[in-house]
Amino acid sequence: MKQRKAGAANASNATAEVASGGAVQVGTDRERAKLARARRVEHFKFVKQFAFHTSTTFMDYLHGDVAEEEAELACRYEYARELMAIWEAAKQRDKWKMTGLDGFSDADRAAWKKLSSAERNKKAALRAYHANQLHRQTSFPFDMLSFLVCESFPKKDWQALTPAERKAIARFERKKIPPLLMTDVGTLEALGVFDQFKAMAEEAKPGVEDVPPGTKGKPMNLVPPLLQKRESVYCAVFNVDYSESENQLANQFREWLRLPENQERLAEYKKSTTGTTGKPLDRLKDLAAWRLYRECGNDWNKANEFADKHRKHRRPFRDAKSKKEKWESGEQVIIPANEADLFGNPADAREAQAGAWKYLVEIAPREFAPPGAHMLAQFVELEKLASKG
Repeated sequence: MKQRKAGAANASNATAEVASGGAVQVGTDRERAKLARARRVEHFKFVKQFAFHTSTTFMDYLHGDVAEEEAELACRYEYARELMAIWEAAKQRDKWKMTGLDGFSDADRAAWKKLSSAERNKKAALRAYHANQLHRQTSFPFDMLSFLVCESFPKKDWQALTPAERKAIARFERKKIPPLLMTDVGTLEALGVFDQFKAMAEEAKPGVEDVPPGTKGKPMNLVPPLLQKRESVYCAVFNVDYSESENQLANQFREWLRLPENQERLAEYKKSTTGTTGKPLDRLKDLAAWRLYRECGNDWNKANEFADKHRKHRRPFRDAKSKKEKWESGEQVIIPANEADLFGNPADAREAQAGAWKYLVEIAPREFAPPGAHMLAQFVELEKLASKG
C-alpha cells in the first residue's frame, strides 16, 4: 500500500512497501522513473540502427491506409518489430534455416538440406520461438509465432508484405466473426501446452489413502483440460459430436459458457468498449509518427518536412483537421486538413511517442514496463550490497 508522510513529506514521492519481517520502505517513484528512463534509453540505442520511415509503404500508417479487417493484427505486427527479443529470434531463425539447428549431426544436416526452404524456415522459426521464450514476451504469443514463421518478418513492415504473406499470418482474422482459433499441434508443442496438461494430470492423480473400514475416502478430483495461457486466453479440450446439428453444438457451447466458473471469467475479462490506448489505426499512426520523429533526430520540423514531401496525393493525415493560424502580420488564416503538418508543435511529437510507448508497456511489459515494487526492492538491496563491496 502506498503511504505519504505528513507535512513537508507530502510533496515527496510515493513509496512502495514490502513485507520482510515488517513493512520496509524500499524505494521511491524517483528510482522507479530512473529505471523506466534507462529502459527507454536502451530501446533507443537498439532501434537507431533501423530506418523504418524509408519503407515505400511507411506513409500508409500516417494516413490510416491499413485495411480495417487487418488493422488489429497489423498493429500487433508493427509493435512487435520494436522488440529486441524479436530481432534476436529472427536472427537465429535465419541462421538455423541456412545451417541447420545446433547439435545436428552430419546426417541431420544432410537431411535438413533436402527440406524445402519453407519447411526449414518453419522448423527454424519454431525452435527460435522456443529458445527465446517469445511466448512470454507479449500479450499475443500465438501471433508472435505466426509473425516469426513469416520469412519477411521483422524486416518488412505489414503493408510491404505480399498478400499471400498477410493471409498466412491473418488466417481467420479477416472475418468479422472468426471461428474459434484452433492452434496447430506444432505450435502447442512449442508453447509447452502438452507438457503443462501432463503436469496437470500428474497433480490430479489420486493418492493411496489409508481409509478405515466403513468410511469413505476423498472424492476423486476431476480437473477439466482448461489451461490459462495469458490473462483472458485459455486452451481447452472438448469432445465434439458431429452427429449433432449445428444449432445443438452451438447450444452446448453456450451452456458451457453459462457455467458459474465461466461466468466469473467472462465478468473478470470483459473488454472495455473504449479501450485503453485507442483504436488500432490510431496506435499505428502514433508508432509511425514516433519512428519518423526519432529517425529525424527528434527534430519535429525535419519530420514535418519529410511527411509533407511524401504525403499521398496531398491527402490529410489520419484524423487531421483544418485549423486557424495567426501570422506575424496579425492575419488569421485557415489551414485545410490536407495541408496541416503532422506535428503542430514539439508537444505533438512527444504525445505520439508517449502513446506508442504506453501501448508497448501494455503488450510487452517484460521489455518495456518499469519494475514493480518487489523487483525495485531487489534492485535497492543489490545496490546496497554493491556499495558495501
